[in-house]
Amino acid sequence: MRGLSLAGDGRQFTSRPGGNYQKISAFVSALVSFFSACSSNSRSENIVAFPTISDVIAITSGAKEHLFASYYGINSWDMSQRFATVLETDIKHQLPTEENPAPLGLVDMTTHEFIPLTETRAWNFQQGCMAHWLGTSPDSLIIYNDLRTGKFVSVIMNVHTGHWRCDLHPRWSPNGNIIGFNSTFSGSRQACVIKLRE
Repeated sequence: MRGLSLAGDGRQFTSRPGGNYQKISAFVSALVSFFSACSSNSRSENIVAFPTISDVIAITSGAKEHLFASYYGINSWDMSQRFATVLETDIKHQLPTEENPAPLGLVDMTTHEFIPLTETRAWNFQQGCMAHWLGTSPDSLIIYNDLRTGKFVSVIMNVHTGHWRCDLHPRWSPNGNIIGFNSTFSGSRQACVIKLRE
């Protein structure tokens, strides 16, 4: 195995034949070429200048696998952009089942430390557990999917206190102020909402 330099500080990443670092390197090279071609094209005053990009930075490490806990297009960072939601797992080369819970935690972007918060049994390698920060409390509340007592649920958790609540089939308003869910607490199935207080 050979080392592939992707970081400006000279760190070497181990590369396996067909491994992810080779793919990442090729992807980054293609992005740089694309951005360079776009920014050097001066035929029109309406051309958008793309930002320069850094080298690839690994924010997790160790023997366990780590992946962002959400699907693309879903915000993984808190309001300060210091913490990102990440899953940790021992699973390699197979799909996870409910028998393979994954620790859900935060990665501190300043120290790259993984801080475990809880576990989830409703996750996969592509979409994580769909964790994201709630718009009304983007520095303290996350929502994520789990499998509990044989039912798929979404859990709202305060990352500072560990306090959580669990609801079936939640939906939330675009601004994150209202969470809707189906409930039988009144004796029959009804559509219910919770309004989050700021």
